[in-house]
Amino acid sequence: YTPHYHAITNAGKSQFSRVIDATAELIDNSIQASSANSHIEGRNITVEIHIKNFNSNGYLIVFDNGKGMNEKDLQEFATYSLDQETRGNKPSFDEAVNNSNSFISKFGVGAKQAGFFLGDSITIFTKKADSSGFLNFKLDMQEFKTRYDNNENVYKDKIYRYSQETIVNMIEKKNVFSAHISSPMNNNL
Repeated sequence: YTPHYHAITNAGKSQFSRVIDATAELIDNSIQASSANSHIEGRNITVEIHIKNFNSNGYLIVFDNGKGMNEKDLQEFATYSLDQETRGNKPSFDEAVNNSNSFISKFGVGAKQAGFFLGDSITIFTKKADSSGFLNFKLDMQEFKTRYDNNENVYKDKIYRYSQETIVNMIEKKNVFSAHISSPMNNNL
């Protein structure tokens, strides 16, 4: 059997009641991912939030200078409730206390709950420091519904690769997200 897609897309409704709480979850993930780079001399944790409207054309974008994700990391991110222990990454008590990064994906649900509480899709652009390009991945409620209605595999998507030059050009033209994020935001302030 396959869980109904609402298991992912509606889960945030029981966790969050306000936009600010869901947004805080995404910001917390960014801070934790960025703290992994705090050992780099001269590098500060940077998190930027961009919000456009709270209507059917609105979006929330969280930029950070975190550690980035590779394909395996994206697949693990997309897997609902894939926690650190299941991945074999359970930190010791000392590691957990001394390393806030050990709590990223502790339970494997927060970013997905927050993202789908805020809108109909979650789009990720990510790049690891040692990578020459960006990866892009999208979880989309409407696509889940279409696949479910057609008895297709609901939980399978592609990871797209972009060169750094392509991403820079998209950002300069201010359309990097317009083609990828068109989710209505929940109005529960």
